[in-house]
Parts: sequence; C-alpha cells; structure tokens
Amino acid sequence: MNALINQLNTQFQMLEQSIKGLKLSSKQWFANSEIFRSSGFSTHSDDIDDYLIELKTTIDKLASVNNEQHVSYLSERVTQQFSCLKRFVKSNDINVRNNQYSKDRIRNLNKTKQFTLQASQSSQELYAELSKLQEFERRLLDKVNLSQQQLTMYKGMSNRPALQQEVLTNQQRLGRCRQALSKVEESIQKLDNNN
Repeated sequence: MNALINQLNTQFQMLEQSIKGLKLSSKQWFANSEIFRSSGFSTHSDDIDDYLIELKTTIDKLASVNNEQHVSYLSERVTQQFSCLKRFVKSNDINVRNNQYSKDRIRNLNKTKQFTLQASQSSQELYAELSKLQEFERRLLDKVNLSQQQLTMYKGMSNRPALQQEVLTNQQRLGRCRQALSKVEESIQKLDNNN
C-alpha cells in the first residue's frame, strides 16, 4: 500500500507542476476548459488550487484508511480526480495549440490579403502605365508618319537635313516607347502568371 501511495504522490506532484506550468489566472482556467466537470470532486471553486488540495487530501486519506470498502471508494475517487485534472491539462494544451493555429492562420490570411491588395494595386498601376504608353506610341507613330511625309514631299535641299533629323528623332523616341511598352507587358505577364 505504501508503494501505491508513493506512486500517487509522485503522480500528484507531476500533475501539480503541469497545472502550475499553465500559468492561468484563477478565473481563466474555468473559462478555458469545458471538460472540467466532475462528480469526483466535492469542491466547487474558481481556483484550481482548491481542486489540487482536495486531490492531495484524498490521497492522504487513502494512506490512512484500513477499511477495504473505504479504500475502494477513495481509490475510485482518486482515479476520477486524477482523470479529471489530466483531461483539463490535455484540453488546455489542445486549446493553446488551436489558439496558436488560429493566430497563425489569421496572420497568413492577412499576409495573403495584403499581397493580393498589393498585386491588385500593382496590376492597376501597370495597366494604367500600359494604356498611357500605348497612347504615347500612337501619337509618336503619327509624328513619325507626318515627318516622313514632309520629308518625302519636300523637294528642296536646304531643310532636308533638319527634316531627316526630325524623322530620326521621332523614330528613336518611338523605339524607346516600344521598349518601355515591352517591359510593362512583361511585368503584367509575370503578375498574371503568379496569380
């Protein structure tokens, strides 16, 4: 019997350390465990320490009782009380993991929303830039065509170099505009491929 009591006292100390390690305020622990409902305790308290005291008292009574029926009753009670407190510790561990999972999930969801918002803003900015460059390209094409026509229709020699330079300048500007257009189109393509 002494070996059994020593084993129960060792289990009690381990359980007590586990519960103290939870660092719950006296009111918080009831709120965190719907599992903690047991007829194994006569204690009705908002303080977990009161339940630990009752369990320790029951173990101590078990050590001092000689009546076989009373030993059987107290043994059953100790088993129920241990079981109840162990379920509480396990449920709290599960609650902590669930809370951490929920926090991680919310954080990941917020990151995804933020990325989506940035991508959406980037997409809108890129399409606005594309539209602006396409309009600029259209106007440069008109200028190139106009300067080309002026050069073709010009029969003299005095202004020919100036007209040729104007055609060349407009063509260079059109080339730079088309390079910028290609870059914006590539950026849009990459953005679309990532989504």
